[in-house]
Amino acid sequence: MLCGREPILERKSIPQIAVVKFIFSQKEMEILEKIKEEYPNCIQRISDISDLKHEIIDSSSRYGFYILSCKKEEWKEIQKLQGENK
Repeated sequence: MLCGREPILERKSIPQIAVVKFIFSQKEMEILEKIKEEYPNCIQRISDISDLKHEIIDSSSRYGFYILSCKKEEWKEIQKLQGENK
């Protein structure tokens, strides 16, 4: 005998890729600017960006970070902007 109701296993949304990127250089800031221009809908959050003049010692001294959530096709294009061939 089953208890309760059978769950509804219907997909409600299209799965997306979530990515957290840390900013360690001016080049990575430039990539973020391109993403802002070309894929603004993928950006979920951008942290406060600190002055790019201090030395990076470890991940806690990074300049900032951003979070993306995008479709697989968009992520492939963003990877090209970042110079990643995946």
